[in-house]
Amino acid sequence: MCRKLREQMKILAGGPISGTIGIAMIVEAASALELDGIVENLPVWPLMETNVTPLTTFEDRIRAISPRLERDKADAHKQRTADLWPCRLKCQGSCSRSSTGS
Repeated sequence: MCRKLREQMKILAGGPISGTIGIAMIVEAASALELDGIVENLPVWPLMETNVTPLTTFEDRIRAISPRLERDKADAHKQRTADLWPCRLKCQGSCSRSSTGS
């Protein structure tokens, strides 16, 4: 079964886990439903515990987190500006805190 899935490029890497009934593998699946079908049809499936960890590409991860990083940068800038504002009013820019700019 695993050889057939490997030939079909559904199992990209993996093998039996030493000392237990189980396998570790990297599976290519277009959907969670397809993944379930692959895993549940393995002959050892009823005998083993199954843990699935979805993976993504580094590029997709960067695209996913970039908007959050930009928001965090903007929020940090706003907070820094807000922290300096009372000082600017009080000392009118003559202290070292005010000269750091925003």
